[in-house]
Amino acid sequence: MDRENRIVLFFFFCTIKRYTLEYELEDNLGFEWLYSNSKN
Repeated sequence: MDRENRIVLFFFFCTIKRYTLEYELEDNLGFEWLYSNSKN
């Protein structure tokens, strides 16, 4: 594999990782909010 392909794959991987992390974070925050509201 040549260098340019590796760079493209690296950025692609980082972008996907960032999106999934943000999505998981939002899901967890939403879940905690629902949980605290249902307890009251």
